Amino acid sequence: MRVLVIPDLHAPCIAGSSCDCCGNALDFVRSVQDYWQTTKTVFLGDLVDHHRISKHESEPDSKGALDEYEESLEQLRPWYQHFRKATMLTGNHDALVHRQAASAGLPAKYIRTLKDFLELPKGWDVVERWGHHELDNVLYFHGDCGPGGQGIPAYRHAMLHFKSVVQGHYHQSCGIQHFQNSSGGRLWGMQAGALACSRHLQMRYGRKFSRSPIMACAVVIDGEPFVEVMP
Repeated sequence: MRVLVIPDLHAPCIAGSSCDCCGNALDFVRSVQDYWQTTKTVFLGDLVDHHRISKHESEPDSKGALDEYEESLEQLRPWYQHFRKATMLTGNHDALVHRQAASAGLPAKYIRTLKDFLELPKGWDVVERWGHHELDNVLYFHGDCGPGGQGIPAYRHAMLHFKSVVQGHYHQSCGIQHFQNSSGGRLWGMQAGALACSRHLQMRYGRKFSRSPIMACAVVIDGEPFVEVMP
């Protein structure tokens, strides 16, 4: 199985769609897809940023919630057109509509589904928040559950599950860490970076950190991991 792994996009902050300081994320991902001839696609979550409805303080100069939503869909449509079939994990930002509704005491039945309001293609499957997707004995998580911290959090997640793990969420983390025991059992954890422009106004919160996001994606070929960093 040849899996293309696409990390956090945070529309409307997608690299190349929202700026001219980064390479074009979609062109980069398509080049990786062509090179590796992948047959399945997994989006690791945080497809959208939902900055204006976040539980954190919003940037005063940012657009209103509706304008942000419409710009996000405009940036995502070329991705939808290219990837007619995919699996999408629900990230903490994707879930903000339902999180805010729950805080207001509104039952989930009253709220449009993620697939509906993001106008996802019919061929996309959505994994609920904190859930996972499994292919070739490899687990795919968004990453906002389980252990965090510096380095490769996916590796610590893999040790807990006794299975190899791929995840996003930690924009500054990108790479692979392997483990093998004396009996020959082997597993690994892989962080896939992010594809959101760190200079976008809505990403300003990250500027206080000395580490910057790493623009990248990943592939998993027959259960073996490879990271592709965007030039």
